[in-house]
Amino acid sequence: MAEHDTSIPGPADFPPTAWSRLIDRPDAESADFLATHYWKPAYLYVRRKWRRSNEDAKDLTQSFFAEALRSDFLAKADPARGSFRRFLKASLENFLRKQHRDAKAEKRGGGKPALSLDDVGEAEELASREGDPDSLFDREWLESMFERCLPRLRDEFAKEGKDAYYEVFRRYEIERPTQGGTTYDELAKEFKISTSDVRNWLHNARTRWRKIVLDEMRETCESAADLEAEARALFPG
Repeated sequence: MAEHDTSIPGPADFPPTAWSRLIDRPDAESADFLATHYWKPAYLYVRRKWRRSNEDAKDLTQSFFAEALRSDFLAKADPARGSFRRFLKASLENFLRKQHRDAKAEKRGGGKPALSLDDVGEAEELASREGDPDSLFDREWLESMFERCLPRLRDEFAKEGKDAYYEVFRRYEIERPTQGGTTYDELAKEFKISTSDVRNWLHNARTRWRKIVLDEMRETCESAADLEAEARALFPG
């Protein structure tokens, strides 16, 4: 993303929706939510900080989430202690400290759905990069959140008949950083608009995107102060 304005405008009171989407889910839904959105940051943390092999890291990550569901740790989570990101990282660290180095990882969820790890190949590539484990965890957390937010941005523009706005945003902000990307002039030529239109469309999309991302972050924070701290932690600088 080109711009990460982390200032949080608005009233001081905070909507009471913070952790509800995480801690009030049925068991099966919680398993699916955790597996879909949070396994990769956890896996990278195990690989890098605890220096575990690919297979050991997968086993420990699966075992951590299975144990979390079996012990109802989401229901016991205390939002007053901070964001869900920090809670999950601290819980994972505590879990790993309790594991014996050569213990066989348990893969059964005590009657609850077992979690499967997909796209480990991509995570392995990330694990080989430079950087400390905590930064990798936070970076992958942020990427997972971006992925969850993209459909909402796309749908907002689609409802207004502005699908091209989303495509310009996706091409410039999502594809360009990883593929060596495109310029304003190239986008203008491709979409048959002016470079000023490209600039205006991107500004519009970035503004909406920032709001959507902050809304998503708000779901895992307890207060406005916690949200601002979380935004600054994930969007430094």
